[in-house]
Amino acid sequence: MPLPPAPSTASTCASCARWWRARARAIPLVTRGGEENLRLLRGGKVSAAMAQGDAALDAYEGKGAFAEDGPHASLRAIGSLYPEPVHVLVRDGDPARSVSDLRGKRIAVGERGAASRGTVLRVLAAHGLTENDFKVEEVGLGAALVALRQNQVDAVMQVIGVPSDSIRDALSELPLRLLPLDERAIAAMVGQKAGYFRASIAPGTYPGLREPVRTIATAAILVTGPDLSDTEVADLTRLVYRHGRDLVARGSAQGGQINVATAREGLVIPQHLAAAKVLDGLAAGTAATPGQRSGGPSTQAPASAPASAPASAPAATASMPGVR
Repeated sequence: MPLPPAPSTASTCASCARWWRARARAIPLVTRGGEENLRLLRGGKVSAAMAQGDAALDAYEGKGAFAEDGPHASLRAIGSLYPEPVHVLVRDGDPARSVSDLRGKRIAVGERGAASRGTVLRVLAAHGLTENDFKVEEVGLGAALVALRQNQVDAVMQVIGVPSDSIRDALSELPLRLLPLDERAIAAMVGQKAGYFRASIAPGTYPGLREPVRTIATAAILVTGPDLSDTEVADLTRLVYRHGRDLVARGSAQGGQINVATAREGLVIPQHLAAAKVLDGLAAGTAATPGQRSGGPSTQAPASAPASAPASAPAATASMPGVR
């Protein structure tokens, strides 16, 4: 069921943008990443956005990269889409065996405006590394992999769904390795209840990967604000969770992970009530319709779901198909 024209949706991949245009008759904006998406949403430039769960929580609470903006109290989740694990790549000849071994190295952490950058810096901090302990290179994934090939950086770190096309191609062409995260760092980040959960990049996900790689992940989620009506949110929810797998045919393997059964996993901000009602109906095999507004908008958080209390974390592994 297509949406009426033409809410705009901030996305971070071209294949997603093509899908939004074809299925939803929306106006897609391809951006640098989740932080930019969340600011566009707050500024009224878009009606819905894709973002990492940890970045959405930061925006909702006015913390991290959004500390100067203050809390985005009207931010609501429509649903969880797929897990995005942290990838750490080094050249095969590098002596590093864990993230904690990257002290003094040149690390591509991602470009400004990308939520991945903030997550990467938190991962490094959890391993005892501040920005004074390594050389920060702020470039996107494509440029970072070229720099790794040309020995201009020592490590590339990225939060991205699996398998990443860019990383898969790099591992096919170059002698590279994926580094695991330290168990203590993983436990510390998961314990923060800030949208992180344990994950593993499974053998066979990438060329030459024979052992599971221990890491963390955050959920890619679809979010909205007060600009969309209950009916529009309900229509968008049905569209995504009934037809999201059409993304596979348009070049996005992540579309295969969109599932009603996992639509609430990894959510750390309140869910829009119209979206929740539709998902309940889809899970029960019915097409729920949003109720009329009564006594206030349904974008108010349900009393049983405070923003700081995440749903059960997805059991994300790299055996699930991914994108980019």
